[in-house]
Amino acid sequence: MTPLVERNQLVATITATGTTSAWGGSAGSYQASIVAPTEANSFTLDIEVSNDGTNWLTGYITLTSSSASSTPASDGDASAVNYAYARINCSALSLGSGTRLILRRAR
Repeated sequence: MTPLVERNQLVATITATGTTSAWGGSAGSYQASIVAPTEANSFTLDIEVSNDGTNWLTGYITLTSSSASSTPASDGDASAVNYAYARINCSALSLGSGTRLILRRAR
């Protein structure tokens, strides 16, 4: 049985720029953060959405952040509009010796 409310679900782990695999459903509150950086770090990612899994709409949610120190870059946003599929297009990523960028969703 799938819970009606998902809290802090890990949606993706990103270590390089590019596009991730799609997941079902797009509505929710998103939070992206770089894990354990030791120096300046930053990212830009665009959550793309689709109702058919083939034609993707860009600009659904864009998350971007940078930090000049070992403080993790982090950004969040939300949308109540639901599409059948969502994926991430990460166009810029500097881990600052961190391990990865993670994206979590709550709905």
